[in-house]
Amino acid sequence: MAVAIGMAAWGCAVTLPPQVTIEHQQRYVVPSFYREAVGIGGVAVLPFLGGVGPEGIRNDAAFELAQAYRRAFPRATVITREELLRTLKPNGLDKAVARLVTGYEATQKLDPTVLLRLQQDVSVRYLAYGRLERFSERDADGMRKKEVELYTELWDLTCRQVVWAGSSSHRVADSLQQAATPMGDLFVGVATDAVADVGPSIGKKAAAAPSC
Repeated sequence: MAVAIGMAAWGCAVTLPPQVTIEHQQRYVVPSFYREAVGIGGVAVLPFLGGVGPEGIRNDAAFELAQAYRRAFPRATVITREELLRTLKPNGLDKAVARLVTGYEATQKLDPTVLLRLQQDVSVRYLAYGRLERFSERDADGMRKKEVELYTELWDLTCRQVVWAGSSSHRVADSLQQAATPMGDLFVGVATDAVADVGPSIGKKAAAAPSC
């Protein structure tokens, strides 16, 4: 108590650390898939068309997912959402990708015809599908609370199936008397944690991508 009074008398503020809650998990994986296959086959991030948040926020999440893959697989080919759409637009495949994603979200089924066309035009084996499950920011109980939850999958263009799925959420509560944690930090965190869960790892350098 004496310390607190003394600090207040001198006009100093106590810096309180943010309250952080992190959760992430692997939700699904096919037996033949392993982490090192992404490093061999490469990955392209699809546009985030579903989930919550405005388009700009969803685009930010897609960008951070691509950056997380680049950090995790520095030697792999990683194609961002912007690069993918720019590559596909001359052939009109950007619209096919939109139909692929929205159709999947409605039916939970992949369109093999579109996947075959993408396999012929995209220089990677895997597509990273993602959506924001939660995105919120509010003030309550003297705290500024932020939450981001990302759900993501890997689609295998060669086998035309979902081979892995996982999710990650970050929740931060900052005192209103302190500088708030940037929302961008939460996007980086959920993307990094989700990609870290991609696997399992076979624990050695793989010579070839898995067969279907």
